[in-house]
Amino acid sequence: MRTFNSTHEMVPPVFRTACSCQFAGTLPAATPARSYFLVSGNSAHIPFASALVGTFNSVNTLSASGYASEVYNTTQPQGFSAICSNISMYLRYRVTASRIKFKFMPTSTADNMFAVVNTVTTGANPNTTVWTAAEAPNASKMQEYATTSPNPYVTKTCTTSHVWGVNEAGVRQELNYSGAYNTSPPFEWAWVINYQIVDNTVTNAIMGFIVSVEYDIEFFAPQTGGVPDTFSSTADVSHSSTTLDVIKALLSKRQ
Repeated sequence: MRTFNSTHEMVPPVFRTACSCQFAGTLPAATPARSYFLVSGNSAHIPFASALVGTFNSVNTLSASGYASEVYNTTQPQGFSAICSNISMYLRYRVTASRIKFKFMPTSTADNMFAVVNTVTTGANPNTTVWTAAEAPNASKMQEYATTSPNPYVTKTCTTSHVWGVNEAGVRQELNYSGAYNTSPPFEWAWVINYQIVDNTVTNAIMGFIVSVEYDIEFFAPQTGGVPDTFSSTADVSHSSTTLDVIKALLSKRQ
């Protein structure tokens, strides 16, 4: 059986795309001078509320003004549930890489602060200060908020293979690096966002921030259905091929 969707287009065994989500929130006044919070690096199912993230300090613990996502107040990247669910095209996914961007700005220029992002895996402890975080293998460049930097941010990209110390083929072959449509991967990793007030005192200002994460995702294990597979198994099918394109390709090969 080959897999077809409702419009009779052939569904490829693996579909690669990018999905993104954002979280906008605030750190209220009297926030500790230094702290950290997490967002998953490879759980596209619940990036702001996964098991690894919840074990430490999820961004959900902060005062949130809402998610900018597929549906307001949801935690999945845009389009994820439309592609990967028990009623959609695919049953499993894996995140091969993700990119994070953390934008921050205190409401008072007297509360200058540093920020840095790095990574953490299951069973490890995240760094708790920007100074130790800046020395981590996957750390971003440290960024300071000051009057001379009106729009500060830190950004970093990491691959799942790099974080876990395996090759890309290993990520695709080992199911523990992937998750079902309604789960996080057993081998999960997360982004750690560290911040610290420059003078290391409790801030009197409210800090606004936006966390943006983009995931490079491979969806696989397509739903079965459609019509009997009477086509050649050697047909070249890309993610953009329609059924008509496949038929034309097959006919040209048989002439």
